[in-house]
Amino acid sequence: MLALALAVLLVGGAALCAPAGAQTSAVQIDTLLQQYGSPLAGMGQTFVDVGVANGVDPAFLVAIAGAESTFGENIYSVAGDFAVDNAWNWFYADPWPASDFSSWEDGLNHVAAGIAGPLYYGAGLYSVAAIAPVYCPDGTQDWIDNVTAFMLALGADPNDTRLNMVTYVTPAQLDPVLPVSIAPAARRPGRPISITFAVTNSGEQTGSWSGVMLQLYCLGCDPVYLAANESFELAPGATKSFSATVRLPVPGRWYGFVEALSPGGPQMIGDTPTFMFIVRAAGQDAAPWLRPQRMHSGRT
Repeated sequence: MLALALAVLLVGGAALCAPAGAQTSAVQIDTLLQQYGSPLAGMGQTFVDVGVANGVDPAFLVAIAGAESTFGENIYSVAGDFAVDNAWNWFYADPWPASDFSSWEDGLNHVAAGIAGPLYYGAGLYSVAAIAPVYCPDGTQDWIDNVTAFMLALGADPNDTRLNMVTYVTPAQLDPVLPVSIAPAARRPGRPISITFAVTNSGEQTGSWSGVMLQLYCLGCDPVYLAANESFELAPGATKSFSATVRLPVPGRWYGFVEALSPGGPQMIGDTPTFMFIVRAAGQDAAPWLRPQRMHSGRT
């Protein structure tokens, strides 16, 4: 994350170290926020609750806001577009798109979940010094100094920003199982094509979904959507297969994308097509560029 390098005054009189696992209180947080005239003042208990829910020391979440925006007082902007309720500059700067939040609490929840996720805790980055180069590649040392000072002022330990040494567990995650089965080998417009594919839970937690959506795209054609609205649950490492029969209207190179359906809305499985296949007009030769090939999918 490209962070804004702010000229934040370091808190003086802080202790040189803090007890391991020390719990910062809501009163301590609100006192510090009030000292800086922060619009976040009064959210002390929210910082504590969100930190506990995600296993992140609430003092660290407060300290990031202090280093990034003087606790919400100096909001960063790109070309005059200010980061709405984003006191943490969470993915808000070129070349990333703006991350606007609906409230300070919404932003806090996103940041805490992100810190606890694969980019930081999941990658074994726990201390302020280890997290800093990823969170703030520009002005890294200033960021370390500021975040460390604010954490020490709150009685927290910058050497481990986790709460109670929480071990990161990868959440439920659907990935495609490759290759995908497509029959028959000779595919023609208007004729039935059978597609069988499977998804696997590559996370370390059991997950529940309300179904999957198969989307087929061809350049210049209307997309085709096939939904399997069947709720299912997958334990870590478990797989589930789906099959569909479709008649595609035109020849061409067709790409298949798979979306997971959940109460929170659809989520693409992978950021590239899960598979690709060719539909040829009658009598059309299988030129080398038309030969089917498997396409690998990335993670969401």
